[in-house]
Amino acid sequence: MGSSNAPVTQSAARTGRKSKKVYILCGVVSTWFLTEVLMQVVGGIFGLIVDVPLAAMSRALLTPELGTGGVDLFNEYALFAGLLLSFLLLLRIVRPWRPYLRALGTEPTGNRPHMLVIGLVVGFAMNAVCVLGAILAGSVQLEFTQFSIVGFLAFLIIILIQASTEEVFCRGFAYQRIKRTYNTTVAILGASAIFSVGHILNPGVTPLALVDIFLTGVLYSQMVIYFDSIWLPMGVHTAWNFTQNILFGLPNSGMASAYSFFGIVGRTTSGFAYDTAFGVEGTWLAVIVNAACILALYLWGRKHGRKELDIWEGSELEAAQVEAGTTTEAAAAAPAEAEADAKPKKARWFY
Repeated sequence: MGSSNAPVTQSAARTGRKSKKVYILCGVVSTWFLTEVLMQVVGGIFGLIVDVPLAAMSRALLTPELGTGGVDLFNEYALFAGLLLSFLLLLRIVRPWRPYLRALGTEPTGNRPHMLVIGLVVGFAMNAVCVLGAILAGSVQLEFTQFSIVGFLAFLIIILIQASTEEVFCRGFAYQRIKRTYNTTVAILGASAIFSVGHILNPGVTPLALVDIFLTGVLYSQMVIYFDSIWLPMGVHTAWNFTQNILFGLPNSGMASAYSFFGIVGRTTSGFAYDTAFGVEGTWLAVIVNAACILALYLWGRKHGRKELDIWEGSELEAAQVEAGTTTEAAAAAPAEAEADAKPKKARWFY
Protein backbone atom coordinates (compact mmCIF):
# COMPACT_ATOMS: atom_id res chain seq x y z
CA MET A 1 0.00 0.00 0.00
CA GLY A 2 2.87 2.35 0.77
CA SER A 3 4.38 1.91 -2.67
CA SER A 4 1.05 2.57 -4.42
CA ASN A 5 0.71 5.96 -2.70
CA ALA A 6 4.29 7.00 -3.42
CA PRO A 7 3.72 8.26 -6.99
CA VAL A 8 0.74 10.33 -5.85
CA THR A 9 2.74 11.82 -2.97
CA GLN A 10 5.69 12.65 -5.22
CA SER A 11 3.37 14.19 -7.82
CA ALA A 12 1.69 16.32 -5.16
CA ALA A 13 5.09 17.43 -3.88
CA ARG A 14 6.19 18.45 -7.38
CA THR A 15 2.93 20.32 -7.89
CA GLY A 16 3.41 22.09 -4.57
CA ARG A 17 6.95 23.15 -5.45
CA LYS A 18 5.79 24.36 -8.86
CA SER A 19 2.96 26.38 -7.30
CA LYS A 20 5.36 27.91 -4.81
CA LYS A 21 7.77 28.93 -7.58
CA VAL A 22 4.93 30.49 -9.58
CA TYR A 23 3.74 32.30 -6.45
CA ILE A 24 7.22 33.70 -5.80
CA LEU A 25 7.65 34.66 -9.45
CA CYS A 26 4.33 36.52 -9.40
CA GLY A 27 5.40 38.40 -6.29
CA VAL A 28 8.75 39.46 -7.78
CA VAL A 29 7.19 40.43 -11.12
CA SER A 30 4.43 42.43 -9.43
CA THR A 31 7.06 44.25 -7.37
CA TRP A 32 9.08 44.98 -10.49
CA PHE A 33 5.98 46.26 -12.29
CA LEU A 34 4.97 48.46 -9.34
CA THR A 35 8.51 49.80 -9.04
CA GLU A 36 8.60 50.66 -12.74
CA VAL A 37 5.22 52.39 -12.56
CA LEU A 38 6.36 54.46 -9.58
CA MET A 39 9.64 55.39 -11.27
CA GLN A 40 8.48 56.00 -14.81
CA VAL A 41 4.95 57.32 -14.40
CA VAL A 42 4.66 58.93 -10.98
CA GLY A 43 8.31 59.91 -10.76
CA GLY A 44 8.44 61.00 -14.41
CA ILE A 45 5.44 63.32 -14.19
CA PHE A 46 6.42 64.83 -10.87
CA GLY A 47 10.06 64.90 -11.95
CA LEU A 48 9.29 67.38 -14.73
CA ILE A 49 8.02 69.85 -12.15
CA VAL A 50 11.33 69.63 -10.29
CA ASP A 51 13.77 69.02 -13.12
CA VAL A 52 12.79 71.83 -15.49
CA PRO A 53 13.64 74.65 -13.07
CA LEU A 54 16.61 72.68 -11.73
CA ALA A 55 18.03 72.31 -15.26
CA ALA A 56 17.55 76.02 -15.96
CA MET A 57 19.27 76.94 -12.71
CA SER A 58 22.20 74.59 -13.34
CA ARG A 59 22.74 76.03 -16.82
CA ALA A 60 22.82 79.54 -15.43
CA LEU A 61 25.12 78.78 -12.51
CA LEU A 62 27.34 75.92 -13.68
CA THR A 63 27.93 76.50 -17.40
CA PRO A 64 30.86 78.90 -16.84
CA GLU A 65 32.56 76.27 -14.67
CA LEU A 66 31.53 72.97 -16.28
CA GLY A 67 30.89 73.96 -19.88
CA THR A 68 27.86 72.92 -21.93
CA GLY A 69 28.79 69.24 -21.99
CA GLY A 70 29.38 69.17 -18.26
CA VAL A 71 26.04 70.81 -17.52
CA ASP A 72 24.25 68.39 -19.85
CA LEU A 73 25.81 65.48 -17.95
CA PHE A 74 24.89 67.10 -14.64
CA ASN A 75 21.27 67.43 -15.77
CA GLU A 76 21.14 63.77 -16.80
CA TYR A 77 21.99 62.84 -13.23
CA ALA A 78 19.67 65.56 -11.90
CA LEU A 79 16.64 63.81 -13.43
CA PHE A 80 16.75 61.48 -10.42
CA ALA A 81 16.11 64.38 -8.02
CA GLY A 82 12.46 64.55 -9.07
CA LEU A 83 12.15 60.78 -8.90
CA LEU A 84 13.48 60.68 -5.35
CA LEU A 85 11.39 63.57 -4.07
CA SER A 86 8.17 62.27 -5.61
CA PHE A 87 8.71 58.76 -4.24
CA LEU A 88 9.47 59.98 -0.71
CA LEU A 89 6.30 62.08 -0.77
CA LEU A 90 4.34 59.07 -2.00
CA LEU A 91 5.68 56.90 0.83
CA ARG A 92 4.56 59.57 3.26
CA ILE A 93 1.10 60.02 1.76
CA VAL A 94 0.16 56.33 1.34
CA ARG A 95 -0.31 55.12 4.91
CA PRO A 96 0.48 51.39 4.34
CA TRP A 97 3.78 52.39 2.72
CA ARG A 98 5.02 54.58 5.56
CA PRO A 99 7.08 51.77 7.17
CA TYR A 100 9.40 51.93 4.15
CA LEU A 101 10.53 55.33 5.41
CA ARG A 102 11.87 53.62 8.54
CA ALA A 103 14.55 51.91 6.45
CA LEU A 104 15.72 55.25 5.08
CA GLY A 105 15.96 57.39 8.20
CA THR A 106 18.08 57.17 11.33
CA GLU A 107 16.07 54.45 13.08
CA PRO A 108 18.29 51.64 11.66
CA THR A 109 21.45 51.56 13.77
CA GLY A 110 23.69 51.61 10.70
CA ASN A 111 22.19 54.69 9.06
CA ARG A 112 24.86 57.05 10.35
CA PRO A 113 27.14 59.57 8.60
CA HIS A 114 30.26 57.47 9.18
CA MET A 115 28.67 54.54 7.32
CA LEU A 116 28.05 56.81 4.33
CA VAL A 117 31.72 57.83 4.43
CA ILE A 118 32.83 54.19 4.69
CA GLY A 119 30.64 53.44 1.69
CA LEU A 120 32.30 56.20 -0.32
CA VAL A 121 35.73 54.77 0.49
CA VAL A 122 34.68 51.21 -0.37
CA GLY A 123 33.05 52.27 -3.64
CA PHE A 124 36.14 54.22 -4.68
CA ALA A 125 38.40 51.28 -3.85
CA MET A 126 36.28 48.77 -5.78
CA ASN A 127 36.12 50.94 -8.89
CA ALA A 128 39.80 51.90 -8.65
CA VAL A 129 40.76 48.21 -8.65
CA CYS A 130 38.74 47.64 -11.82
CA VAL A 131 40.14 50.75 -13.54
CA LEU A 132 43.68 49.79 -12.55
CA GLY A 133 43.09 46.34 -14.01
CA ALA A 134 41.90 47.90 -17.27
CA ILE A 135 45.01 50.10 -17.42
CA LEU A 136 47.40 47.23 -16.64
CA ALA A 137 45.69 45.10 -19.28
CA GLY A 138 46.33 47.83 -21.83
CA SER A 139 42.65 48.27 -22.64
CA VAL A 140 42.58 51.96 -21.77
CA GLN A 141 45.01 54.82 -21.12
CA LEU A 142 44.17 57.88 -19.05
CA GLU A 143 45.65 61.34 -18.62
CA PHE A 144 44.82 64.22 -16.29
CA THR A 145 42.84 66.98 -17.99
CA GLN A 146 41.34 69.33 -15.38
CA PHE A 147 40.10 69.79 -11.85
CA SER A 148 37.46 72.05 -10.37
CA ILE A 149 36.26 72.13 -6.78
CA VAL A 150 32.87 73.33 -8.04
CA GLY A 151 32.66 70.42 -10.46
CA PHE A 152 33.80 67.99 -7.78
CA LEU A 153 31.16 69.08 -5.26
CA ALA A 154 28.36 69.55 -7.82
CA PHE A 155 28.77 66.08 -9.31
CA LEU A 156 29.37 64.39 -5.96
CA ILE A 157 26.10 65.79 -4.63
CA ILE A 158 24.03 65.08 -7.73
CA ILE A 159 25.43 61.55 -8.12
CA LEU A 160 24.68 60.94 -4.44
CA ILE A 161 21.07 61.83 -5.24
CA GLN A 162 21.06 59.60 -8.34
CA ALA A 163 22.60 56.61 -6.57
CA SER A 164 20.41 57.07 -3.48
CA THR A 165 17.30 57.12 -5.68
CA GLU A 166 18.18 53.72 -7.13
CA GLU A 167 18.92 52.39 -3.64
CA VAL A 168 15.62 53.70 -2.27
CA PHE A 169 13.68 51.98 -5.06
CA CYS A 170 15.66 48.71 -5.08
CA ARG A 171 16.87 48.18 -1.51
CA GLY A 172 14.44 50.46 0.33
CA PHE A 173 11.26 49.42 -1.50
CA ALA A 174 11.57 46.32 -3.73
CA TYR A 175 13.77 44.36 -1.31
CA GLN A 176 11.62 45.20 1.74
CA ARG A 177 8.37 44.47 -0.11
CA ILE A 178 9.51 41.04 -1.30
CA LYS A 179 11.05 40.14 2.07
CA ARG A 180 7.81 40.93 3.86
CA THR A 181 5.89 38.39 1.78
CA TYR A 182 8.58 35.71 1.37
CA ASN A 183 12.01 35.61 3.00
CA THR A 184 15.40 37.31 2.92
CA THR A 185 16.93 35.05 0.26
CA VAL A 186 14.04 35.58 -2.16
CA ALA A 187 14.18 39.32 -1.41
CA ILE A 188 17.90 39.53 -2.21
CA LEU A 189 17.53 37.66 -5.49
CA GLY A 190 14.32 39.41 -6.49
CA ALA A 191 15.49 42.95 -5.74
CA SER A 192 18.83 42.26 -7.44
CA ALA A 193 17.01 40.99 -10.54
CA ILE A 194 14.87 44.14 -10.58
CA PHE A 195 18.04 46.25 -10.23
CA SER A 196 19.65 44.39 -13.13
CA VAL A 197 16.59 44.56 -15.40
CA GLY A 198 16.45 48.29 -14.74
CA HIS A 199 19.69 48.62 -16.77
CA ILE A 200 18.62 46.43 -19.68
CA LEU A 201 18.03 49.40 -22.02
CA ASN A 202 21.32 51.13 -21.21
CA PRO A 203 23.65 51.77 -24.17
CA GLY A 204 26.11 48.95 -24.78
CA VAL A 205 24.57 46.55 -22.25
CA THR A 206 25.55 42.88 -22.52
CA PRO A 207 24.47 39.68 -20.72
CA LEU A 208 27.69 39.81 -18.70
CA ALA A 209 26.92 43.39 -17.72
CA LEU A 210 23.51 42.34 -16.42
CA VAL A 211 25.13 39.54 -14.40
CA ASP A 212 27.60 42.02 -12.94
CA ILE A 213 24.81 44.46 -11.99
CA PHE A 214 22.84 41.59 -10.45
CA LEU A 215 25.83 40.70 -8.27
CA THR A 216 26.16 44.35 -7.32
CA GLY A 217 22.55 44.23 -6.13
CA VAL A 218 23.30 41.14 -4.03
CA LEU A 219 26.27 42.89 -2.44
CA TYR A 220 24.25 46.01 -1.63
CA SER A 221 21.48 43.90 -0.10
CA GLN A 222 24.03 42.17 2.12
CA MET A 223 25.14 45.56 3.40
CA VAL A 224 21.57 46.31 4.46
CA ILE A 225 21.30 42.94 6.22
CA TYR A 226 24.63 42.80 8.03
CA PHE A 227 25.11 46.48 8.84
CA ASP A 228 21.47 47.59 9.17
CA SER A 229 22.26 50.42 6.81
CA ILE A 230 20.98 51.51 3.42
CA TRP A 231 23.27 54.52 3.74
CA LEU A 232 26.28 52.22 3.29
CA PRO A 233 25.28 50.99 -0.20
CA MET A 234 24.22 54.55 -1.04
CA GLY A 235 27.81 55.60 -0.38
CA VAL A 236 29.31 52.67 -2.30
CA HIS A 237 26.99 53.25 -5.25
CA THR A 238 27.77 56.98 -5.29
CA ALA A 239 31.53 56.51 -5.16
CA TRP A 240 31.47 53.83 -7.87
CA ASN A 241 29.55 56.04 -10.31
CA PHE A 242 31.50 59.18 -9.46
CA THR A 243 34.88 57.47 -9.69
CA GLN A 244 34.43 55.91 -13.10
CA ASN A 245 32.38 58.67 -14.75
CA ILE A 246 33.69 61.93 -13.26
CA LEU A 247 37.11 61.07 -11.87
CA PHE A 248 38.34 58.76 -14.66
CA GLY A 249 35.99 59.80 -17.48
CA LEU A 250 34.87 56.24 -18.31
CA PRO A 251 31.35 55.15 -19.31
CA ASN A 252 29.01 54.67 -16.37
CA SER A 253 26.70 51.76 -17.23
CA GLY A 254 27.05 52.79 -20.85
CA MET A 255 26.59 56.53 -20.21
CA ALA A 256 29.55 58.44 -21.63
CA SER A 257 31.20 61.20 -19.67
CA ALA A 258 31.25 64.73 -21.10
CA TYR A 259 33.06 66.10 -18.04
CA SER A 260 35.83 64.45 -16.04
CA PHE A 261 39.14 65.08 -14.31
CA PHE A 262 40.95 62.37 -16.26
CA GLY A 263 40.31 61.54 -19.89
CA ILE A 264 40.84 58.60 -22.23
CA VAL A 265 43.91 58.83 -24.45
CA GLY A 266 44.01 56.94 -27.73
CA ARG A 267 42.06 53.87 -28.62
CA THR A 268 40.34 51.58 -26.13
CA THR A 269 39.90 47.84 -26.52
CA SER A 270 37.44 45.42 -24.92
CA GLY A 271 38.81 42.60 -22.85
CA PHE A 272 38.95 40.96 -19.44
CA ALA A 273 38.85 44.28 -17.56
CA TYR A 274 37.22 46.77 -19.92
CA ASP A 275 34.27 47.08 -22.29
CA THR A 276 34.50 49.92 -24.79
CA ALA A 277 30.75 50.60 -24.64
CA PHE A 278 29.92 49.85 -21.01
CA GLY A 279 33.17 50.65 -19.20
CA VAL A 280 34.71 48.61 -16.42
CA GLU A 281 31.26 47.36 -15.47
CA GLY A 282 30.13 44.25 -17.25
CA THR A 283 33.63 42.75 -17.39
CA TRP A 284 34.95 39.56 -15.89
CA LEU A 285 37.18 41.56 -13.56
CA ALA A 286 34.19 43.48 -12.17
CA VAL A 287 32.29 40.20 -11.74
CA ILE A 288 35.23 38.73 -9.81
CA VAL A 289 35.55 41.82 -7.61
CA ASN A 290 31.83 41.74 -6.80
CA ALA A 291 31.85 37.99 -6.17
CA ALA A 292 34.86 38.31 -3.84
CA CYS A 293 33.16 41.09 -1.88
CA ILE A 294 29.94 39.06 -1.64
CA LEU A 295 31.83 36.04 -0.29
CA ALA A 296 33.84 38.14 2.18
CA LEU A 297 30.70 39.87 3.48
CA TYR A 298 28.83 36.57 3.73
CA LEU A 299 31.62 35.05 5.84
CA TRP A 300 31.72 38.20 7.98
CA GLY A 301 27.95 38.04 8.41
CA ARG A 302 28.02 34.40 9.49
CA LYS A 303 30.34 35.36 12.31
CA HIS A 304 28.68 38.58 13.42
CA GLY A 305 25.04 37.85 12.55
CA ARG A 306 22.32 39.91 10.95
CA LYS A 307 21.45 43.34 12.29
CA GLU A 308 18.72 44.49 9.91
CA LEU A 309 15.78 46.41 11.35
CA ASP A 310 12.37 44.84 10.80
CA ILE A 311 10.55 47.87 9.40
CA TRP A 312 7.19 46.09 9.66
CA GLU A 313 7.45 45.40 13.38
CA GLY A 314 4.63 47.29 15.07
CA SER A 315 3.17 48.56 11.80
CA GLU A 316 0.61 45.74 11.59
CA LEU A 317 -0.68 46.51 15.09
CA GLU A 318 -0.97 50.21 14.26
CA ALA A 319 -2.79 49.46 10.99
CA ALA A 320 -5.26 47.19 12.77
CA GLN A 321 -5.96 49.88 15.38
CA VAL A 322 -6.56 52.52 12.73
CA GLU A 323 -8.92 50.28 10.73
CA ALA A 324 -10.83 49.33 13.90
CA GLY A 325 -10.96 52.94 15.11
CA THR A 326 -9.34 52.05 18.43
CA THR A 327 -6.77 54.05 20.36
CA THR A 328 -3.42 52.91 21.65
CA GLU A 329 -4.78 52.92 25.19
CA ALA A 330 -7.74 50.74 24.23
CA ALA A 331 -5.49 48.33 22.39
CA ALA A 332 -3.22 48.12 25.41
CA ALA A 333 -6.18 47.02 27.52
CA ALA A 334 -6.71 44.01 25.25
CA PRO A 335 -3.27 43.22 23.74
CA ALA A 336 -4.12 39.63 22.85
CA GLU A 337 -7.10 40.59 20.68
CA ALA A 338 -5.28 43.49 19.03
CA GLU A 339 -2.25 41.37 18.22
CA ALA A 340 -4.47 38.65 16.77
CA ASP A 341 -6.13 41.18 14.48
CA ALA A 342 -2.72 42.54 13.54
CA LYS A 343 -1.30 39.26 12.26
CA PRO A 344 0.28 39.93 8.82
CA LYS A 345 -1.25 38.18 5.84
CA LYS A 346 1.38 37.04 3.38
CA ALA A 347 -0.32 38.12 0.17
CA ARG A 348 -0.96 41.81 0.83
CA TRP A 349 0.14 43.04 -2.57
CA PHE A 350 -0.71 46.66 -1.83
CA TYR A 351 2.30 46.79 0.43
